[in-house]
Amino acid sequence: MRTPLFALLSLLLSFVANLAAAAGEPLRLAGRAFDRRAEIEVRDLPRAAAEAAIGEAFRELERARADLRAIEAAAQGPEPVALDERQAELVRRALGICYWSSGAVGPLGAEIFRLWGLRFAATSFPVPAEIERAVDAARCASANLDPTTNRLTVAAGTRLDFFPFEVGWAVDRAAAALRAAGAADFWIEVGAIVRAAGGGATGQGWRFEPPLVRGQLEPLAPFFLRDRALALLRPGDRPLRVAGESFAPYIDLRRGRPGGAATAAVLLVSELAVDAQAVGYAMFALGPHDGTMLLGALDPRPSIRWLLGSGEGPPVMTDVNWGVVLRP
Repeated sequence: MRTPLFALLSLLLSFVANLAAAAGEPLRLAGRAFDRRAEIEVRDLPRAAAEAAIGEAFRELERARADLRAIEAAAQGPEPVALDERQAELVRRALGICYWSSGAVGPLGAEIFRLWGLRFAATSFPVPAEIERAVDAARCASANLDPTTNRLTVAAGTRLDFFPFEVGWAVDRAAAALRAAGAADFWIEVGAIVRAAGGGATGQGWRFEPPLVRGQLEPLAPFFLRDRALALLRPGDRPLRVAGESFAPYIDLRRGRPGGAATAAVLLVSELAVDAQAVGYAMFALGPHDGTMLLGALDPRPSIRWLLGSGEGPPVMTDVNWGVVLRP
């Protein structure tokens, strides 16, 4: 009598295991993107499908980076550059954020970033005349995108640099690749930019535990992301390096000089990762006073938390719409 029962139990366990595999199991893979550590997890696909979906998402991150560098390289002269619809949507969004922020953040700050050593360390501090020319080149009106032909024209002396948008845009493209593969419960993290979809391990969303920042004795309370993106911006993220000194890279492009010395961190939660990164950049560069006034023009309004302090004591927190993030 024991043999048939044992066989029946074995069949039942095999059936349950196959059912779980068909329903999906958590799979997280790590890699590199934009010279940062990247991790992608999928929870609702069978293992083979999840591996394929994550692989395609990593490839999409690389394709996004190649697209960005191609646009930047092509748009260096007065001749219009033809963009595909996805590239044009990025430029429209970036120019829209440029005008929304009155030029504080945009896609035209390449000369400012070069002077302050963003991509490659600068050997000497820029002089005021250089900064003035770079600020003038970064004005929003220095680029125009024809809405009917998707042809981009950039003024002479102005160059594109999508630093304030690039990782978020790539993460959104990776999310679209996962959705196209059938995933609806996933986590994408590239550096300090995150996008999460679905309920995660508990059904509440994906748990995020903010790391300690300078001056903190205890970490902030964790919260959950569900169908939302997060940008965590800190002074040490891709710092500007000039003559052996380093500065936070979130420059107000209207001034052309590093700022935010009193900002320990900015956390910004929004629907899309590209908005989380770009609006978070603006909030870091502008600070709570000027930043809060700008947020009223955004619909839907993102959630933001500033941590302000020099590091000599616990930072002071100031929030806008942060209760939405903490709500279960």
